[in-house]
Amino acid sequence: MRGVVVKACVDVTGLQVRAYGVVETVGIAEPPGRPVEFLATVAANVVCGDSLGTRSQALRVWNGVHVVEGPTGVVPCGSTVHATVSLTPGPSGPGGGGNPLPGPVSVSVDVTVED
Repeated sequence: MRGVVVKACVDVTGLQVRAYGVVETVGIAEPPGRPVEFLATVAANVVCGDSLGTRSQALRVWNGVHVVEGPTGVVPCGSTVHATVSLTPGPSGPGGGGNPLPGPVSVSVDVTVED
């Protein structure tokens, strides 16, 4: 069975926040097989407020767990941070492997920051 699990995460330390994504792949491939390619994007913003930014990373993955770093920042106490992780399939065929995603996948999480 081939599959991909995508999680959106926000770590909070005081008023400092770190958004990131976790991409777990199973049944994809093991070396020396071809890895699967994705474009992972992590975006975060304060709900009804400013954007913390967006970071993208190209992934070439085999089976395993992969962390995709996103934006960080300091936010006001009581703010809610909304983080989204989007995963877009890369090329298929020679050099790109078969991709287990039928199309883009997006997940999000909201976290309230309390000091």
